[in-house]
Amino acid sequence: MKRLLPLLFVMSSLLGCKNDTVISKISGTLYLNCNNPAVNLEVGLKTIGVNGNSESLILGSAITNTNGEFNFTYEVDDKDAGEVELILFQNQGYSTIIKNLPLKRDLGLENLYMASSTSLILTLGGEYQFTANDTLFYGISNPSTISYQLMPENGTLDTLLFNFDAIINGNTLPLIVCYGIGQSDYNKSLEAANITDSSYQNIELKLLPCTTIEVDSIIIN
Repeated sequence: MKRLLPLLFVMSSLLGCKNDTVISKISGTLYLNCNNPAVNLEVGLKTIGVNGNSESLILGSAITNTNGEFNFTYEVDDKDAGEVELILFQNQGYSTIIKNLPLKRDLGLENLYMASSTSLILTLGGEYQFTANDTLFYGISNPSTISYQLMPENGTLDTLLFNFDAIINGNTLPLIVCYGIGQSDYNKSLEAANITDSSYQNIELKLLPCTTIEVDSIIIN
């Protein structure tokens, strides 16, 4: 027994030094665009500077099914800290689907679009009577776009198409619609869009991917 005591002590010490681990699950549905699921493609989770280490590691991966669905688990030490990103493996290298995901957390990523778009329908209303000398300018402050119509009529004004990069359903693209009668009035609206708490002739929107949003009319009285 005297010879076993040191061995038991060493084993106890080693067991006491063992780090706890955390097993996390990640799942989701991946689409190539608004209509087509990503079928039989490999999705993985890659570390980003975990524990200050610049070397990237693949924590786990899975092959999407015929509906674009995937799920897998990964295991890391309880003391590990940092962020991860979801990637899509390609013939050469990979492309990033989502960056800055939390480590050690179960994630259910409902719908992921590698590319998507949404249409914004602008309508015009109000009592203002446009004359032949009136031009309505309208556009988006950021990204900057501008259009105009001479002597517009109430009703559907325009349909604007916005393309998204890789995005998760639920995330939004914030936009500010600006408008004015004449270039000078429109420029004032653009300036107001950059001022906190100012809503002078602008409409704040949050667009979702793969949807058509019909906005309340631009009202000019």
